[in-house]
Amino acid sequence: MAALCGIARRARYLLMTDVAELTSGDIRRAVIDIGSNSVRLVIYEGPHRCPIMVFNEKMLCGLGERDQETGDLLPGPTASALGTLRRFRHILDATHPEKLDVFATAAVREAPNGKGFLDLVRQIGFDPKLLSGEDEALLAAYGILSGVPEILDDDSGALAGDIGGGSLELSHIINSAENWVGDHISLPLGALKLSVQFLDDRSAAKKHIDKIIRDVRWLPALQSEKLYIVGGAWRSLGKILISQSNYPLEILDRYRISRADMLKLCSVVSKQNVESLASMDVVQRRRAHTLPFAALVLTSLLEATDVATIEIASTGVREGMLFSALPREVQEQDPLIMAAHHLAIRFGSHLRPDAEEISNLVLPLFPVTDKRGHRLVRAASELCNFSAGLEPDERASHAAHAIMSLPLRGIDHEGRVFLSTALATRHGESEDRLRSWLPLQFLSEDRLEEAMQLGLALRFVASLSPGGGEALSQSRFEVTDGKLMFVLPRHLQGMWGPIPAKRFDRLAAALGLEKDYPLI
Repeated sequence: MAALCGIARRARYLLMTDVAELTSGDIRRAVIDIGSNSVRLVIYEGPHRCPIMVFNEKMLCGLGERDQETGDLLPGPTASALGTLRRFRHILDATHPEKLDVFATAAVREAPNGKGFLDLVRQIGFDPKLLSGEDEALLAAYGILSGVPEILDDDSGALAGDIGGGSLELSHIINSAENWVGDHISLPLGALKLSVQFLDDRSAAKKHIDKIIRDVRWLPALQSEKLYIVGGAWRSLGKILISQSNYPLEILDRYRISRADMLKLCSVVSKQNVESLASMDVVQRRRAHTLPFAALVLTSLLEATDVATIEIASTGVREGMLFSALPREVQEQDPLIMAAHHLAIRFGSHLRPDAEEISNLVLPLFPVTDKRGHRLVRAASELCNFSAGLEPDERASHAAHAIMSLPLRGIDHEGRVFLSTALATRHGESEDRLRSWLPLQFLSEDRLEEAMQLGLALRFVASLSPGGGEALSQSRFEVTDGKLMFVLPRHLQGMWGPIPAKRFDRLAAALGLEKDYPLI
């Protein structure tokens, strides 16, 4: 089992005993994003480091469709946006968030009558902040980093891109930069802005886009091989690819796409007519006219860099707003561990052995080589009894399916399948049944074996001492001469019984070892 052997430079990931203390102050926060294409309200709750979205509503108001002569916000989109904000005011009055952030971006920023629009927003009872382009680029980077902290493990970092209706934000996330964000810029390349400006002249649009992106001098010098993308238009591209490729998961967050596949998709989409795009089940009709331009922007960006892979992120400016307000020590916590701990408390059994004790106990069974493996072991340890309160026949499938749908951050698709496999095995699922309803093709045979071994180790631990305590903190596994031994203190040997022994035997067999019995 791959596991953590060190702490990333410039980023201390929280894997210590103070997880419970740091998650004790769960929050309810709300963010209103007045964008160029949509106006959105999101309400979050849960740990500060990994707030969980519990309400998310948007209206495609189209503020970016401004008057072509004056640049003013148009009456129709303005009325739609203000009506949406009045509804949001009523929702917030009934839900009482502890903190509310309201901000506006490119369309309002660039419109001559944007200030007057914000005055009308204040009359509704909000205190909106007008983000500068630099603010927007920085917050977009923070949002992506909040959900993908692994970026800091790569000394070359990653390129982050967030396309909205009115602008494109680009940032270089890297561990050597102060506050982890290096070069960043906002460009007038929003998908809605381009669609209004160029209508059907996509050739002219491409030349315009190429020129603006070529002027970003720091892009060609990037050594980063990964691009993380955010924004509704680019997410729609991901949905199209998932649908057309029969990808086994429908999770957009951390969906990984090769450079070649993305360029091929963008080439096709950039040539499609609006009616063809609108007919796709995965594309919102009101977004169809902007997709070709979003595809052109992504094509130009890829052509200007040596990016090899693209990943879609689910966290952007709104989450960046929350992340930027956190103390450094909270920013450096691991969102995967924090979320797993929170969800285990909220939905799991009250029998929750200490996750650090569990992970410390089982890790010696596996070779310690990297951080990724240790994080997955710790997350599995946090969620060990997540499904323990359900009907026995449903525990394994519930645990596995829940992992595939829980709002976990800091975990890619392979990691989700690994964690699902481990927790289903912890609740007694067989490999044959796992193959029938989990997309195990994400795992190599070695990784599948490791996930099942981890699950069997958790199953043994949970049967030996379901409430934790000394049986975990004062015991250990030992492997000697091809034998697996569990060293249990003498005063606790009464805890050994037929069920723990049976599960210990299965674990030993899975590890390819002979079994031995408890020693003092």
